[in-house]
Amino acid sequence: MRGGKGEGKKNTVKQARPSSSTTDEFEEDARRFEDLLTLYKALEQEGAEKSVHVTGLQPLLQTADNEIKVLNDKVAALKASLQFTQQEQGDIKDCVAHVKKTKLGRRQN
Repeated sequence: MRGGKGEGKKNTVKQARPSSSTTDEFEEDARRFEDLLTLYKALEQEGAEKSVHVTGLQPLLQTADNEIKVLNDKVAALKASLQFTQQEQGDIKDCVAHVKKTKLGRRQN
């Protein structure tokens, strides 16, 4: 039964020859990879620059925070002083009113 269909052939795996479409796809993938790599490097650089910028701003932020605390303390002291002054002014008005009343009472007598 020699010579029949399929007889005598060895089972071999055929390798596909790279076609132009496969090569084009590979080149396109390689270009995309390069584009992504370039973008990644640019983002990495930008991130590093922003990190340096933020690090440089931290002392300024601390200084501003300290100045805000000082100003808040001054505002609190001014409020206390204003309340004291207003209380004194009220006391003085009461005293003046009492003196006027007393003077008027003496004149009438």
